[in-house]
Amino acid sequence: MTITGLSAILDDAILGRPTMLGNNCSAMADDPVHGYYDGPDQFRSERLRRLYAYWDSARGDRLFPPMAAIDPAALRDFLPDILVIDVTNQEEPRYRLVGTGYREFFNRDFTGVLVAEAGFPESEFIARRQSAAAKDGKPRLGWYQWLSASGVDYQVETILLPFGEAGIVKRLLGMEDLDQARGHKL
Repeated sequence: MTITGLSAILDDAILGRPTMLGNNCSAMADDPVHGYYDGPDQFRSERLRRLYAYWDSARGDRLFPPMAAIDPAALRDFLPDILVIDVTNQEEPRYRLVGTGYREFFNRDFTGVLVAEAGFPESEFIARRQSAAAKDGKPRLGWYQWLSASGVDYQVETILLPFGEAGIVKRLLGMEDLDQARGHKL
């Protein structure tokens, strides 16, 4: 089992949800609209594979890279769709930076907002997932599905990558590849 596959099972245990292992991902049996990949090669999104490669290179032989490894110049191609989540309080993740791509797609800026209070139907689930990543220092790779207010069904791939110091996760770098969803209006 890979680190990511293990982290999916840990997430589900933390969230009190059973898992169902599939061919390409694990999905929560009682919540089929979220799932995890076992590795970056399962992403359809080339951008998410490249972001994972950047993170993996920066961490070297550590569980996660140091804060100094976050280089905005190296992340230039990803910046519109980047989320930086502050997890200094692991129980209350907070959006520290929200890329312009998110702000434009959702027509709002949730910088500075607690993740659990961001107003999305799945906000509490996302906050628990981010708390789990902050605690165990493992990346989360996967997908989720949601139905917009206008009735459009979206499936988006997502990545969550920990950064920190002295074995403590301080920030999570997140990204959802919204390119396919951008072809529709919410």
